Amino acid sequence: MPTQTTRNTLARLWELLKCLPKSGSGKSAQQLSQDLQERGFSVSKRQVERDLHDLSASFSVYCNRAGTPYGLRWASGAQTELAGMDVADLLRLIAESPLSTDQVMEQDTLQATVQDSWELRWWILSQGAGIKVLEPMASREEIAQSLRDACKRYDTPVKAESR
Repeated sequence: MPTQTTRNTLARLWELLKCLPKSGSGKSAQQLSQDLQERGFSVSKRQVERDLHDLSASFSVYCNRAGTPYGLRWASGAQTELAGMDVADLLRLIAESPLSTDQVMEQDTLQATVQDSWELRWWILSQGAGIKVLEPMASREEIAQSLRDACKRYDTPVKAESR
């Protein structure tokens, strides 16, 4: 049976990408490992190195070899807005790195048992109209209410002087 780390591979990789600095000399694999541990992921420096090697095939990760330890960051000019991933890429990524051992994907529906967190709700909301929570009902209602509240902000006309 996979470990908790294996079941949360996608969440860990997503967090790792969010930990990468956008500029400067970068962070060492050890620093990134510590960042992930602070976010609840038990991961070694070596695992971070393997993850970054794999991620560099799809994302613009730069390795600064000017000193040791090497610094890792986003490449100059890289697109770092992760929420912009399209649904096809997202589904492929989820299929390759299951969210849980009970994950089932059928057509455009994903069913998985995941831990509820603010990060999960933030990610769901970042997908906008591209995703719909079916269960649990309490989470579905919370997401729906957040989206209704956001829509209300756009229902009021913008005053000319506030433009």
